[in-house]
Amino acid sequence: NRALVVNGLYGRVVAKCQAAGDRRERCKFYIGPVIGHSSLHPSPELSSYGAEPIDVDVVPLDDVVQAGERVDVVKIDVEGAELAVLHGMTRIITENPDLVIIAEFGSSHLKAAGITPVQWFAAFYEFGFEAFAIDELTSECRAVRPVDMETIDSINVLFARKTSPTLARVFG
Repeated sequence: NRALVVNGLYGRVVAKCQAAGDRRERCKFYIGPVIGHSSLHPSPELSSYGAEPIDVDVVPLDDVVQAGERVDVVKIDVEGAELAVLHGMTRIITENPDLVIIAEFGSSHLKAAGITPVQWFAAFYEFGFEAFAIDELTSECRAVRPVDMETIDSINVLFARKTSPTLARVFG
């Protein structure tokens, strides 16, 4: 909520104290020393800080967003739980053909979750998305494949379908 106020979004965004996933459940959430590095997946990094997990409610995004509600962009930054979030939003993906997803690729987080880069990308490809790495310094996007990610520790990846008008704006 503090970040929403600082960024002038308080009246436009609703914050929920929940984690996104593929099904309703209660899980352990491991809080890291940097709040953005917290995760549903324990990792050696989190363990080394002696973080005590807390219990959180996990819900599919399909249960949060009403059927028929337009969704243009989803940002997924969940430290290795991206595929659970993706599978919990299949209705949203189906109902919104122009949807763009920006997901953080983090090799160490995927390793902690037992997911290979090939599996990670394949899950997005199954929904018809193509992948584009976002260069944080230049804001440029370039097509990317799992093999290109072998030496990348962390990067945001834009996923869009070929028919998405967003691609025309990005590569205009």
